[in-house]
Amino acid sequence: MSTDSPTVFVVEDDAEMCESFAALFTSQGLAVETFSSGEEFLTHYDSSRPGCIVADFRLQGINGIDLHRLLAEMECTLPVVLISGYLTVRSAVAAVRQGIYRILEKPYHEDDLLSAVQDAVEENRKSRENESHRRDFVHRLRSLDARERLTLDMIVAGQGNRAIECRLGLSTRTVDRIRSSILEKTGCMSFVELSVAYGAAQAAGRTTMPSHAAGSADACADHGAGEESVECLCAGLLRVQAVLLNEGDIGEDCRPLLRDAESALSKALGRSRAVKSC
Repeated sequence: MSTDSPTVFVVEDDAEMCESFAALFTSQGLAVETFSSGEEFLTHYDSSRPGCIVADFRLQGINGIDLHRLLAEMECTLPVVLISGYLTVRSAVAAVRQGIYRILEKPYHEDDLLSAVQDAVEENRKSRENESHRRDFVHRLRSLDARERLTLDMIVAGQGNRAIECRLGLSTRTVDRIRSSILEKTGCMSFVELSVAYGAAQAAGRTTMPSHAAGSADACADHGAGEESVECLCAGLLRVQAVLLNEGDIGEDCRPLLRDAESALSKALGRSRAVKSC
């Protein structure tokens, strides 16, 4: 069976239980691989393979909950179905909070186990599909040039064409052309769709791109035109305004953004003065 097909990865130190699980899941057309310990599974783990994990809580070595924790630290997205007859209520609550997909208490009905596994496989399929869409969207975002990124920032912030025209010193026709280019490059039909996709990518932490402020400063240094200098200034100002608006008190995690803005402003002003003196 193709590695693109979902696989149920069984982590169980009881050989008879492994055989039982394998027979049950293969009867439903699912591929199965078994591992006698969490350590063995971690050794063979391949993040590119879809499916889910069925793990016993009590294992030789690391237990099922610790296995899930280690996988989470590795950014593994495989849902974990945990099976146990020994979990306390406190441990079960902790496992759910940690992100265990589902817990089945022994003795369980085979139909319940199959249902949990099928749900987990479908959850993983949707998760991988969404992640693929997000990666494609972020790749498209990276194709935007400095001026398009600035315009997108302002649109997402709720600013209309008139504000963009005034802020960037552009004509209505130029702003309309930039807006059309943004939609074409991102593959979106409207800015409502684009804003939703952008928000989803942000929530997943996938919108890491070169700093808009720094990117515009680089554009200014490369092209040396007055309009690019204006973009640099706007980039820095937008950065500062966004941080002040969204964060209120500026924390340590926001200071790099401010440094980017300050650097961009410094480069823009220096370049602008140099051009004027020529």
